[in-house]
Amino acid sequence: NLKMVVLTSPGERIMEPEFGVGLKRYLFELATIGLEQRIKQRIADQVAKYLPYVRISEILVNTSRTNPDVPDNYLFVRLEYSVPSARIPQQTLDIKVS
Repeated sequence: NLKMVVLTSPGERIMEPEFGVGLKRYLFELATIGLEQRIKQRIADQVAKYLPYVRISEILVNTSRTNPDVPDNYLFVRLEYSVPSARIPQQTLDIKVS
């Protein structure tokens, strides 16, 4: 569910036009601190709205600005999360978008 929220673009899901982070839309924006902060905030807002049972402990966004090993046309996002109500301990979800 978490991966679906992050990868779905707003407007893609029927009857839920605001659903989704839409990471691909950020791919060709200029890699700045502001971009990374917007991505982090969008993820946090979407998870709070659609997956309130998921607790995110860290969101890491890597772009070519933050990591020289990341090509210009890639975004790398790492989410560290848990699901306390289901007794799921700390997990890591890595997402690479190109």
